[in-house]
Amino acid sequence: MRYLVLHHQTLTATSLVLKVNMAFDSEFPIFGLLPKKETNAWSFLSKYPEYDGRGTLVAIMDTGVDPGAPGLQVTSDGRPKIIDIIDCTGSGDVDTSTIVEAKDGTITGLSGRTLKIPESWTNPSGKFHIGLKNAVDLYPRGLKDRVFKERREKLWDPHQRAALTTATIELEKFDVKYPNPNQEEKLVREDLQAKIDALNSLNKKYNDPGPVYDCVLFQDDNIWRACVDTSESGDLEQCKLLAPYSIEHEYGTLSKIDMLNYSVNIYNEGNVLEIVTNAGSHGTHVSGITAGYFPDQPEKNGVAPGAQILALKIGDTRLSSMETGTALVRAMIRVIEYKCDLVNYSYGEAAHIPNSGRVSEILGEAVHKHGVIFVSSAGNNGPALSTVGAPGGTVEGIIGVGAYVSPEMMAAEYSLREKLPGMQYTWSSRGPTFDGALGVCISAPGGAIASVPNWTLRGSQLMNGTSMSSPNACGGIALILSGLKQQNVPYSPYSVRRSLENTALNVDTVEVFALGHGLLQVDKAFDHLVEMHRSQENNIRFKVSSSSGRGVYLREAYQTTTHSIHAVTIEPEYMNGRSEQEEKIAFTIRFSIVCEADWVSTPAHFELMNAIVYIAKQEEKIAFTIRFSIVCEADWVSTPAHFELMNATVYIAEQEEKIAFTIRFSIVCEADWVSTPAHFELMNAARVFSVKVDPTGLSTGVHYTEILGYDISCPSKGPVFRVPVTVIIPERVEDTLHNRLVFPDQHFKPGQIRRHFIDVPTGTTWAVVTLSGTEFPDLTRFLIHALQREPQSSFGKFEFEKFITIGEDQNKVEHAFRVMENRTLELCIAKWWASLGKVHTKYSLAFHGVKPCSRKYHMHGSQGVMRLDVTASLDHTEVSPSITLKHHAIPVRPAEHKIVCLPGKRDQLPQERQIYAVELTYNFHQSKAGEIVPDVPLLSDTLYECEFESQLWMLFDSNKQLISSGDAYPSQYSAKVEKGDYVLKLQVRHEKRDMLEKLKDTVVLLHNKLGSTISVESHSSHNGAVTGTKKTGSVTLTKGSTVPMFLAPIPEDKLPKGIAAGHFLTGTISFPKDDSAKKVDTYPFWYTSTEAPKKQKSVAGAKDNGKKGEKGEKGEKEKTKEEEFNEAIRDLKITWMSKLEDSSSLYEEMKKAHPGHLPLHVARLNALDSDKKRGEKLQEIIDLGKEIVSNIDQNALLQYYGTKTDTRSDAAQIKTDMEKKKSCIIDALAKTGSAYCDLVLQRQKNNPDESEEDLKQDENVKAMTEIYTDIQRWIDITDLKVAPFLYKMSLAVKHYGRALKALQKQYDDKPTKDLEKKFQEVFGKLGWDFCRDYNERWTPIKYPLGYRLF
Repeated sequence: MRYLVLHHQTLTATSLVLKVNMAFDSEFPIFGLLPKKETNAWSFLSKYPEYDGRGTLVAIMDTGVDPGAPGLQVTSDGRPKIIDIIDCTGSGDVDTSTIVEAKDGTITGLSGRTLKIPESWTNPSGKFHIGLKNAVDLYPRGLKDRVFKERREKLWDPHQRAALTTATIELEKFDVKYPNPNQEEKLVREDLQAKIDALNSLNKKYNDPGPVYDCVLFQDDNIWRACVDTSESGDLEQCKLLAPYSIEHEYGTLSKIDMLNYSVNIYNEGNVLEIVTNAGSHGTHVSGITAGYFPDQPEKNGVAPGAQILALKIGDTRLSSMETGTALVRAMIRVIEYKCDLVNYSYGEAAHIPNSGRVSEILGEAVHKHGVIFVSSAGNNGPALSTVGAPGGTVEGIIGVGAYVSPEMMAAEYSLREKLPGMQYTWSSRGPTFDGALGVCISAPGGAIASVPNWTLRGSQLMNGTSMSSPNACGGIALILSGLKQQNVPYSPYSVRRSLENTALNVDTVEVFALGHGLLQVDKAFDHLVEMHRSQENNIRFKVSSSSGRGVYLREAYQTTTHSIHAVTIEPEYMNGRSEQEEKIAFTIRFSIVCEADWVSTPAHFELMNAIVYIAKQEEKIAFTIRFSIVCEADWVSTPAHFELMNATVYIAEQEEKIAFTIRFSIVCEADWVSTPAHFELMNAARVFSVKVDPTGLSTGVHYTEILGYDISCPSKGPVFRVPVTVIIPERVEDTLHNRLVFPDQHFKPGQIRRHFIDVPTGTTWAVVTLSGTEFPDLTRFLIHALQREPQSSFGKFEFEKFITIGEDQNKVEHAFRVMENRTLELCIAKWWASLGKVHTKYSLAFHGVKPCSRKYHMHGSQGVMRLDVTASLDHTEVSPSITLKHHAIPVRPAEHKIVCLPGKRDQLPQERQIYAVELTYNFHQSKAGEIVPDVPLLSDTLYECEFESQLWMLFDSNKQLISSGDAYPSQYSAKVEKGDYVLKLQVRHEKRDMLEKLKDTVVLLHNKLGSTISVESHSSHNGAVTGTKKTGSVTLTKGSTVPMFLAPIPEDKLPKGIAAGHFLTGTISFPKDDSAKKVDTYPFWYTSTEAPKKQKSVAGAKDNGKKGEKGEKGEKEKTKEEEFNEAIRDLKITWMSKLEDSSSLYEEMKKAHPGHLPLHVARLNALDSDKKRGEKLQEIIDLGKEIVSNIDQNALLQYYGTKTDTRSDAAQIKTDMEKKKSCIIDALAKTGSAYCDLVLQRQKNNPDESEEDLKQDENVKAMTEIYTDIQRWIDITDLKVAPFLYKMSLAVKHYGRALKALQKQYDDKPTKDLEKKFQEVFGKLGWDFCRDYNERWTPIKYPLGYRLF
């Protein structure tokens, strides 16, 4: 309603005067917020209000569902909306295999906190399983930033600022008081400055670990229960005690800050706790579209408010919500276990091979063996053709849904200022698949404002994508199934799909590749199913195959130069098991009930229907009637004499059906360029008929038709099978001089798409598209999309996609992209669907080519000079070769492998098919900090089409802390690592153990990003490459001419540090000089390293012309074998000094035999310093340290290091000896000093009230200070070797800032749990509780008891 509102109100002097004079529409277009009218779902519900999805169960396989989100609590008939919530990824798993018993009502959690057990808990066994979970592992990607910001502002920033202010003021006061400090005062100042430096460093490196939760599990009356200590204080009374969600339908909230709801599941007898949160808002939004229910706001309802939901999280939080094979298989196990009617799957990836792979097979199994109707998004990779993703557009049996936007949606959701006709979204993926199937089955509205999780702090949100069209369609199908069930009408996934396709609404303005068979029409599909439910093919799918796949797809120029004959096979396949609904309808048993005891009364007859469905499933495909005579010899047992059992199972009837099955088809195809037989009779066997496709008379562009099979006995039911036929006629480039196509005067309306198919000229390697505007009333957004097909490669392999905005200020754009010669290129220019106004443009496409001799280059460092030839294949071209290497690839073989049978039902497929996993362990050392990309090349870049279920890897540091994770697509996952040792664990799954045996030696590549790129020099001649002269510069080639180039091996000094034989460098090689072409016309380049050259050792005595007498190189008499043997025995005993629990007797024995052997005393000193009873042996350490120092001529050592150049013939050996002595002095002084410090610290502990003046007079303090001064003669005091001594001395003199500095030095070298405790102790002494708390939260995360579960 439109009306004019005039308000004129005069208020008092203290008020305002409000004047409103405007016209507006008071009726908000609410039906466009969550669209239902477009599919006639709204009118269907108006006609059948009780067919609102009730009685149906929909599995939402997504990022997880928030049970607290608006509209997801109950169904329209009062049942729980979500029947179970399961994390199929493993990202929420907690290892709870540690078992403890309570003492005095408390247990100690793995965090170290004391956990108080509430008295209300009932735990008959008294045993508790405990684990630890970092909340960050549970947070969705979008939640982390908000929570961390709030936590930092509360827990860190105020305290850090206050501490920094205090420390700064202390330093300023000191500088005023001591303008010229003495040595002792300088140390005080250094301590004050160290505090400031530490606070600044901590602030810079601050990385909130997030909350760390202890987890407690126990069994209460056969129900496992779990409590997550969300209080982080050990007060479990404040925390929610939860049973698995399916039992009590309860959930908790982690905190008021995050508002993240969670539920639990428990596996393996309490050894694994699954904490379920969602990995993003996507899954909750999808659920709201499918089945949200708002009793007070029905306009916000989902499509099927009466449907129930099984929430299956398949988006792995470790992988930023990426799906994994593990999650998908576990999800399908649950779908089958819960007997779901429908699955909605709004996920997908580009697949190299359609309708293939282990995961795709298992998804199809749910449809074909268990009667599940699987609905999935077609993809958001349009508008080019053949961009449907897996599984929605590529896996047979799955209903792929495209995305449509209606005028009502445009007004309500996007607030467009102009009214436009309904259309497909620009980005909605298009068919056909590369094997000829149409790809998109149907379309549905692809946008909605629906519920999102509570942690987003908003009730609803607008999202669009085929992710939204899929649940809209799924909800519509749930309405249909709801009605069919209530009317007891049998159906199967095949009959439902055929009805959807045959009743879908064609939209004239939308092409078939985007729309599919049409826009879903709920009411018509329902009526069709009801009317045709007795058709003999209801439980049959007609598997269509041809010589090229699941249809006919002629795309390349060579395929369309003449007619072709295609053998089309139609094979009827019965569903392996009947749906649950059919079994319930079919199941009837009539009983005669007899009991001879006169004190027992029973009814005479009893009819049992819809009971014990599993019997029918176990006795698959049996349908029969048997009359039983019942006998029992015992006179004290009475039974009925007879009973009749009918339709308990379906096997015989189905066998008879198969025998009787015959359909006579009328084959129809409207296209005159396709010839088919007129009729075709099909029985229960695969049959073939011939199809002739003659594209020779077709115009350039894309042509589509279908070969339709109609049942002659009932043509009104629509096509029973369809054979899609797609032919693309590419245009040729006639302008061979410029190799260019020009498209002038092109007009575009919103959403309009212009497609051009071009046979790319021979020799082309890249193309340049230029688009310019002639009339632009406003800024206009275009999408340029170009695509070519390469066999057994995904559409992304040769795809170019670019969004551009042009207008008066920028009315011309130009972009280059890579192409393949002699293959059809689709150039798609699309005006964005919501970009208003009409525009006039012109564009052109120019082809260029610099054709190398190979598409991949692999150079081995040992092969010398490598030659390659480059040809100007299309026109005159300037070439300037550029080879850039960016990564150092290190192959690593597994150090360990094991194949395990995964425990529990969540990894068991139907019919007791347990899944196995091979777990491979890789150890490697990272020589310097950097960024690495782990890659499993044997399996990479395949998911749905992979022969295995998963390929999840996790990277751990030497303390078992998880650093990073990755899966099928290595380019998406990198890890920033510090120098040190690492462990990578890889898991691959399959139900066949022998398949996994083949992977036990699988190599992992670690791609290390180079700090700076490395170039391989190109030369114009072979001799130039050998001598390093005549580098290839810019060369102009005439059309057809070829120039050779010669690559020289990379000099050893340019290779990255740590490279070894078998390692290789990866990068790209390009040839064009043009900058834009150089970026896109590239080829992979590998450079394999050889063994590094051995360093030549200098030989002492070389001046003696290599002559030797009876003396060796050192001028000493050569040792006898017996002497060498005795020295070896001595050295072996020395190595055991630190390994023995008490080496004192060994030391005394060897001391007598070798009194002046310095390494012996050093080994004993190290043994004492690492002794468990070190505190009792401090004086012995001091005495031995002094002895070591006194046995070394320090003056001679100082004199040597004061010498600038040593010209003696044995200078190298002398240098080695001197360095050993220097190291011994430093080590002895540091350990002696540390012992003195410990004596001082013991005194302070025993005499806490002792004054500082008294302490200064302590002889140990004086000795400690003396060593501090002495050690600086030999080494810088900040060196790592003296850091432990410096730390203890700083504690002794209460210089806690300097103590932190010394600790950090050790920590940077190798972090340990012991160092963390020392940090916490120093923070406590400084009063920096916020730093101590921060460190304590990190400690259990950095040093877990074991590796993270897969």
